[in-house]
Amino acid sequence: MAVLMCERATQSLENVVSLLCNISSTYYAYWYQRGMTSLLEINQTHFQTKGRCIEKYHSDQYVFSDQVNRCNRCILFVQRHRNLLQYRESECNEDTSSSTCSFTPDADLYTLHRNDSKPEPCPISPSYSLTYTKHGHACNKSGSILAECANENQFRLHFACLNSTIQLTCVATWTEGFHSYFAARTYQDHYICFHYSTKHSRITSFEMSMASSCTDAANKHTATVMNLSSTRHTELPCTYPEWLYREWNSLNNSLHVTINNGEIELNTGDYDNSKRFHCITLLQALPNKNTQIYLVRSFVNCHVIEKCLTIIQRSSNVIELLTGPKDECTNEDLFDLKLTLFTKSLDSIEPCPTNLGHYSLSPILHNTKTSRRIYHVNNLCKKIRSVQLSVGCYNDKKLTTTFHCIEPFGTDVEEHRSFKHDDICLASWQQDTIQYLIVQSSYSNQAYCMNIITHVDDIYAHDKKI
Repeated sequence: MAVLMCERATQSLENVVSLLCNISSTYYAYWYQRGMTSLLEINQTHFQTKGRCIEKYHSDQYVFSDQVNRCNRCILFVQRHRNLLQYRESECNEDTSSSTCSFTPDADLYTLHRNDSKPEPCPISPSYSLTYTKHGHACNKSGSILAECANENQFRLHFACLNSTIQLTCVATWTEGFHSYFAARTYQDHYICFHYSTKHSRITSFEMSMASSCTDAANKHTATVMNLSSTRHTELPCTYPEWLYREWNSLNNSLHVTINNGEIELNTGDYDNSKRFHCITLLQALPNKNTQIYLVRSFVNCHVIEKCLTIIQRSSNVIELLTGPKDECTNEDLFDLKLTLFTKSLDSIEPCPTNLGHYSLSPILHNTKTSRRIYHVNNLCKKIRSVQLSVGCYNDKKLTTTFHCIEPFGTDVEEHRSFKHDDICLASWQQDTIQYLIVQSSYSNQAYCMNIITHVDDIYAHDKKI
């Protein structure tokens, strides 16, 4: 009984101590530290591998109780950035007084990188050619570059003598006295630190430390020292038409495209799948076809290639983007990207086309998987007898679909009823004998595309006769 009471008293004391020593919430995360086989967790009361917090000195010094080694150590945290935390630790001993928080002059500085760090803009603006020195060996071979990628959070380094390329995503920037640093993550989830100096917006020194500890990034004897020369492209400014300067979306809203000046950025929300088209020059304009063809620099993450980009204006709020090889601009068989984009704003919504009117549709058409998804017909109708489509007839902004249903009751009795869906016309255009409509479902708010093919008095929708 005495032993049990002692254990409970000890647990109670530990709980009280933990309440008195709360680690700063800005440190709560899983962290990567070089040399560790797993991520280190810091939470309200514990620092993994260091122990439980039992005392706090000032705002950044803590005493941790190491139950494994039965000793205490003081840790001094230095937060350089939300995504980067450094610390020094004292020797582990039995002392819990303020003398525990004294550090030897040569105490190591360890660096932690937040595991779930979000990318942020890099503090440098490529592009540069470079020469470099590593471990005393100089490389003056041409072909080494520091180059831009699809977005401002990324860049790539190519070392010619090593025939090695590193693609990097910036995650943290900070200054220490007169020194500027930033940390970047590779695609293999390794971390690299950089030290740089600038003068009049020009980079005057640039060093890279392969050690994720960042401690030797400014040491020219251990870091890779690079000499940079700007290689900014000198082509004449090329810009896209101003009427394109807005946000565009795919029909399912999974892709957002921003066009501004000479840049087209494609955003899927995935940091590791960035795309951009930088305008180099206008190759051809076809006003009668509302078409313009450009030579562009295509960025897919850090992969860069010159391509042809065709922009077709289908309506005031619908465009198509097509890309292909730069020497095969009009060969549709070689297009590697075909996007239909629309912008949905009050001033750009178009009325339904007036040349379609009323139609009776085969019920087979509206028993397709697509129609079930849009209208959820199966939930409302046991059997479809007929379907009527009215385009802009009752309201010039609405496409009305009327379902006439048969509901069987017993063997000889049937109930006939109807229900309607009024969807909103967002855009329409015609190519040859095909009428295209982009419509927003009143049921799901989802946008969908309908194409109607007309041949004399016959009408086909979705390539099926109706």
